[in-house]
Amino acid sequence: MQAILFLGSSQVGAQYTAKAAELLGYRAIFFAKLDDYQGAPRRAIAACEYYEVSTLNLEAIDRAIVQYDLVDQVVGITSLLDETLHLACAIAQKYSFKGPDPALVQLVDKTQVNALIPEFCPPSITLQKSNLDNDTLQQFFEDQKAYAHFILKPGISSGGVGNHVVEYGITAEALHDLMATAPSACDFVVDWTLQPCVAGELYSLEGYVTDGALTFLGCSQRLRHKMKEVGNEFPVDARLSTEIQAHCKQAVTQLVERAQYQNGYFHCEFLIEGAKAYFIDANMGRIAGGSIVEQIALSYESTPDQLLAHVFDLGLFQSAFSQSFRYGSRSMDAMLSIKLTLSDDYDIKQINFPAHSSCHTIKLYPSPLSNIAIITGKACAVLLAVKEVRVQTQHGVIKPHYCLPGEIVER
Repeated sequence: MQAILFLGSSQVGAQYTAKAAELLGYRAIFFAKLDDYQGAPRRAIAACEYYEVSTLNLEAIDRAIVQYDLVDQVVGITSLLDETLHLACAIAQKYSFKGPDPALVQLVDKTQVNALIPEFCPPSITLQKSNLDNDTLQQFFEDQKAYAHFILKPGISSGGVGNHVVEYGITAEALHDLMATAPSACDFVVDWTLQPCVAGELYSLEGYVTDGALTFLGCSQRLRHKMKEVGNEFPVDARLSTEIQAHCKQAVTQLVERAQYQNGYFHCEFLIEGAKAYFIDANMGRIAGGSIVEQIALSYESTPDQLLAHVFDLGLFQSAFSQSFRYGSRSMDAMLSIKLTLSDDYDIKQINFPAHSSCHTIKLYPSPLSNIAIITGKACAVLLAVKEVRVQTQHGVIKPHYCLPGEIVER
């Protein structure tokens, strides 16, 4: 059986990728650093054919394909991560594999997206670590004097990796130091973007493109506490005015048209406050991360592996294998995802979810100071189930911390 090669994976997507590939008639092969994953995602990758390869290094990926004799085994290459999609495009071109839409080479870069649809994005300036001009930088600040804080972002990254909030008037030298000390995932980044910190709630517009035609699946809203993502709600279209929804759809439509993006999913992020909506991240070429794939599947009465099969088929094969796949009518029920954490560095023995729960659950421990688990399902079921979750530690059984929509819950 030929294979689809995946460059890393999202935490939740890892659980469903192998089955999704099988639905298309292929086996899954992963290139990944296994120590980057814990719990269920780690086990899912380890259960497949996988190789320890840096997925952020084009030369390393190239060498591994030859070293492990994969040239004649792989039919397509893709990813669920922004930072590796452009590398998948490059490898696909070199070996004549099926690969993601070539337009993604520019669409994964925030600086290029800003240039494509500037009228929808916050004001921005593109910076390079090797060529920072303080006069140009200070003129940008002068033009944006209404703002006190700005955000520095790597052109290519996801999950906020490498982002820094800085004050108005920061010098080029100080910005250079921030770029130079960014996480290793940003080592390959050339262009950075600096934008004002605009106010607003974080929403995303989910959907896909088929032969240049857009299909919108709905809006999701991220739950955040102190700038950290703690959950997600889908769909939340009813919270947004028809004018705001139309504005967001127009932004995505213009981006698709100007970039000539033809086939694939998107998860476009907006900061929305009142009558204003700013496009802040394109996330083209993949379905949303976190548990949104589970939420969309539940909302449309499908399964996550069937959705991911469509994601991979559309992006690689233009739906050649899933022509019969159709999204049905969307459920009226709200879908909720909540991330569970602990306040201290406990030795986690086990996480117990209620046996009667109908929710999706994913265990991520051992990672006690970050997310230890995620619970996803109909909002009514999640709100009941999360109260019964217990964590067995060296100090006994405790309740995890979590955030609910509009409320911080700590135990």
